[in-house]
Amino acid sequence: MADFRKSLLLAAVALVGIVGTASAQSAPACAGTVGAPPSLRSEGQTELTGAIVLNCTNLTASTVNFDVTLNNGTVPITSPAGEAVVQVNANTPVAGSEISLTSNGFANAVAFNGVAIPAGTVTITISGIRANVNPTYVPLNSGGFGQVLAVVSVSNGTLPINQVNNGFFVGIVLPGLGAVTVNSVTVSSCGAGSVSLGAGVNFTVNVPELFPTVFKIQGPNGVADSESGPTNPTGFIASSGTQLGVTFANIPTGVSFYLPATITSTAGGTAVLVGTPGSTIPIVSGLVDPTGGTNFAYYPATSGTTYYYNVTATNPSVSESFAIPFYNTSITLSSSFATTVSVSLAPVATAADPPIPTTGLVPTFFGGGSTASLTTSAAAGCQTSLLFPFLTNQAGFDTGFSIDASGTDPFGTNFAGGTCTIYLYAADGANVPATAPTLTIPTSGEGHATISAIAPNFQGYGIAVCNFTYAHGYAFISDGFMGGGRGLSEGYVALVINDRNGASYSPEVLGH
Repeated sequence: MADFRKSLLLAAVALVGIVGTASAQSAPACAGTVGAPPSLRSEGQTELTGAIVLNCTNLTASTVNFDVTLNNGTVPITSPAGEAVVQVNANTPVAGSEISLTSNGFANAVAFNGVAIPAGTVTITISGIRANVNPTYVPLNSGGFGQVLAVVSVSNGTLPINQVNNGFFVGIVLPGLGAVTVNSVTVSSCGAGSVSLGAGVNFTVNVPELFPTVFKIQGPNGVADSESGPTNPTGFIASSGTQLGVTFANIPTGVSFYLPATITSTAGGTAVLVGTPGSTIPIVSGLVDPTGGTNFAYYPATSGTTYYYNVTATNPSVSESFAIPFYNTSITLSSSFATTVSVSLAPVATAADPPIPTTGLVPTFFGGGSTASLTTSAAAGCQTSLLFPFLTNQAGFDTGFSIDASGTDPFGTNFAGGTCTIYLYAADGANVPATAPTLTIPTSGEGHATISAIAPNFQGYGIAVCNFTYAHGYAFISDGFMGGGRGLSEGYVALVINDRNGASYSPEVLGH
């Protein structure tokens, strides 16, 4: 009996040992993290999502395949070839290949095949996945943001990944570019400041970002908040930094705008004018000093052409605004105009759903919704009003008068001529033309007329409204025009009167 009890006790001890050994061998598991999900620009077509890090334990050696999709395959993946990779511990990264599974051809998954997984504790990092997150694919909710979720699938092996909330949160989508504003928008050729460019900037276009990392430098790879990205082990380099595309429309004849070669931001950032979208090479041809000196490096602008500023320095810790100061010359302007300028994030891709960007550039942006347009210059038309107190073609008298455009002088003034409309007034209203006659006055020249020619038998006064600055007039009354008379004549200088609309200035106001 004693031997039986002893045998039973030994069996129980052995069983406990077996159970304890089995309990110590925990099942394999992988816990995933993304860190702080990056903010992605809703205008972006190549936005870099957050890296997924899988911390795995108790693994057995295997070779597996990974597939990664974004928002259940509805968000296009736009990583250039070789940028999306899986890296296991410190081993050589395995590049992914994009898979096109949609009818319109964009890639909605990236596959990593034949990834060797060692036994034990392993760290697996998936990075370099870019996405087209414009509102077509990631609609912004009522709070003004959207989410990008990544699902990691495993085939050809066992790798239990704990994914909560339908995937890993790899990016929050927000509008990037704020509304463009303009300082000092009125540019009038009547104003002294627009005649002398050395007097200062005519207006400034302000381009704000809506969160601190909208404007990014090109790289190199490993720099936080750069277009190249902070973590890719392959050393991928973006084509450029974030760029600002600036486009003028409706620049009138006789007006020239000049863009600065370099602009600065409110937080010390810089951007340089480059020749083509996606280039990082500064413009070197066409730069001028619009003042005729040597202190300015400005580029002449034309309507309909887009000019690109490449961001070369930025402050990723604060929201900043780039200021683009403009000079203009409007010294020959003689009528009102309204010029517009639009600014967008650039370069803009040519297709909405590129498998990889059709331009071959990173970054690229979707034009719709990223451009803000507004009136930047509303110049009042310049004019001079001349009063002729007495004009007559009665009792054998006639009145001849001249108007000249005296906007050219040895003082640097250079205003053009134009037309003058002659408004006639009589106490009884007799012999006033139904349509006010006009005179064309050439630059640095004169226009001449007689009352007998434009309003026979009229007597009264007249006001000439000229659509240019620095008009002057003279009238001569005589009974001997074109023949003998009694020798009665008189001449006088027309009076320059202040304009009543408050939008322009008479020559006296300007001191001519």
